[in-house]
Amino acid sequence: MRVATRPGPEPSADRALAGRLLWTTLGLLLLTVGVGLGWDRAWHASHAFDTFYSPPHLFIYATTVLEAALVAYLVGSRRLRAWFGPTFRLPALPYAVPGALALLASGFALLLLAGALDDLWHSRFGLDETAWSTPHAMLGWAWLLIVLGIVACRLALRGGEPLPWYEALGLGAILLAFSVAPLLGPLAANPTAERVRAAAALPVLAAQPAAQHTFRIYLAHHLDRASPLLLPLGALWAGAALTVLHRLARRDWVPLLAVALVSLAMLASARRADLYLDAALGTHLAAVPATWLPLPLLPAALAGWLARRLRLGAGPGAALAGLVFALAAALLWSPPAGLLLLPLAVAAGVLGARLGGAVFATLAQPTAAGVGRLVAVAGLLLPLAVGAIDLYLRASTP
Repeated sequence: MRVATRPGPEPSADRALAGRLLWTTLGLLLLTVGVGLGWDRAWHASHAFDTFYSPPHLFIYATTVLEAALVAYLVGSRRLRAWFGPTFRLPALPYAVPGALALLASGFALLLLAGALDDLWHSRFGLDETAWSTPHAMLGWAWLLIVLGIVACRLALRGGEPLPWYEALGLGAILLAFSVAPLLGPLAANPTAERVRAAAALPVLAAQPAAQHTFRIYLAHHLDRASPLLLPLGALWAGAALTVLHRLARRDWVPLLAVALVSLAMLASARRADLYLDAALGTHLAAVPATWLPLPLLPAALAGWLARRLRLGAGPGAALAGLVFALAAALLWSPPAGLLLLPLAVAAGVLGARLGGAVFATLAQPTAAGVGRLVAVAGLLLPLAVGAIDLYLRASTP
């Protein structure tokens, strides 16, 4: 590995331009996901599936191409990429690339691959694929890798200086929001079996056998928050996410505020979905807190904050956060037998904290080995693993 030569010490328009292009990429990404995915869900709830090339899909992929073009420009410009820290060689390029940009570009490469696979899957199966299908899982992980790449690039542009609190807050909240779906899949999207049944009863979806098969998979295998899998997986997510947030921010209150903001956004989104289903179907989902309460990351974050205040150490703090998350989730959604998994959730919280520490170390110093491991595991191995589960569930569920 060699270190890229920084431009001279004078104020550089190139550095400012690199930062603006990075923020523009993030803004377009938020537009893609915030508008595009919401539009896509509404489209499927009101239009029968007949083609992959629906207006929301075209919007998502058109804006994604714009984002990828901006990143390609950053990678291809010698003057701009010089600001993004240490470099290493990529086999496909004749020049060395900063590790932060390599992570960001890898996320977009995986996103485009996932889009192509999504076209094949939808063309073959229609709407008959769970959130764990390889294309859907790869899309989620690719978007998370892109956000991680943007964080790594921002850290590199800062030259080792800590982020301002408002940047740490914004980037931390975005990281949290993008990490839920990849790690928890349908357990995040399906709060209760009642919500799944209500969605399945929407007239457009009720008339599509492929969509009904997916709903039967969710119901037959209890792929909602009553699943015992939520306790260890949620504790793992809490440990990893909270660790990354605390490494990103200098002040203890910043991660707490980021978690609170994301939790409020989750609550508002779930309430809006419940009210829509109640109005369309005459159900009473909005009267059941379990359908709209957010995942209990905020109590876990408060527990971790208290552990740090008491100077209990990182390991006990992560264990306490995992325990609180799992206990709150069990009380809200799981049957009483789920409490037996609390020891596993404690261990998962500690493991999650270690994984989160390793991920942040890669963001702060993105070496070839670190970026390669992160992309291979998150972008390829995990989507293929859960994709195999999706295929099994589809084959085994009538």
